[in-house]
Amino acid sequence: MNRLSEEDIEATVESAKKTQWGKAGNIYSVALPTVSQLPPGYYTVFNVYGDIHLAKQSISTNGIFTTGSPNAKIIIDDFEKFWTMEQRFRSYQMPYKRGFFLSGPPGSGKTCILKILAHSIIKRNGIVLDVRESPRDLGNALKSVRDVHPDIPILVALEDLDKYYSSIHENLLNIMDGMVKVDKVVFVATTNYPGEFDDSLINRPGRFDGHYQITPPGKKIRADFIREFLTDADRKIYPILKWAKDTEGLPFGHIKELVVSVVVLDNDYEGTLERLRNMNEGLTEEADEECDE
Repeated sequence: MNRLSEEDIEATVESAKKTQWGKAGNIYSVALPTVSQLPPGYYTVFNVYGDIHLAKQSISTNGIFTTGSPNAKIIIDDFEKFWTMEQRFRSYQMPYKRGFFLSGPPGSGKTCILKILAHSIIKRNGIVLDVRESPRDLGNALKSVRDVHPDIPILVALEDLDKYYSSIHENLLNIMDGMVKVDKVVFVATTNYPGEFDDSLINRPGRFDGHYQITPPGKKIRADFIREFLTDADRKIYPILKWAKDTEGLPFGHIKELVVSVVVLDNDYEGTLERLRNMNEGLTEEADEECDE
């Protein structure tokens, strides 16, 4: 067994004096001395009595399906390329950060894209910060991570940004403009309502470098999506291409419900399809006849 040198001991002691991460179950918080390093993963940011905490979450790979939107490949390719270009950014003395703004109707695949990017960054030994629980603490959360891990890749997930943007817009713009130091960070925002935002956010490269509309899945993607939920025997029975044609305009969640309702629950196909179309159009179901008294 090798003995530690005096230099190694001194370095270990100095490291222990620095702020590191405390761990209780799946909750991580700033602590002194070192209790645990922050492992790669997906974290929800929340605030307890003024202290930043990160709750490590598991994100399932089930249901992740690459949307057929032409912009999906552009986003994923740009994201992957960004993480290979650190030295180029450094050589041009440019902030090493990127921003993607994704808009589109519910169920078009925005969350699927975000999950794909999240899994990619975790494989790079990075972390995802989800600030929906405590959006005003984004700046403090970034600082807390960077104080401990100056080089870890970070993805900031701003899902459904329209729901809390009004409360953090100045803080968010300051962070993205560099008022709070950010480095080796990608921001990804999603919304169903792009009209809620002005050009100062979504038409300002350097904040979000691209605004991408995610469109509902095309016929081929719908057919592939349906096949994912069917057994080999099912695929020989059910007319997948017809179902893919009939579900034009429906988001992924509605298409999955069609499979569940018809294949699993053995409900009527035409009735289920009509119900789902009505749901997508915001129509409520009405009873055919009144209940007997």
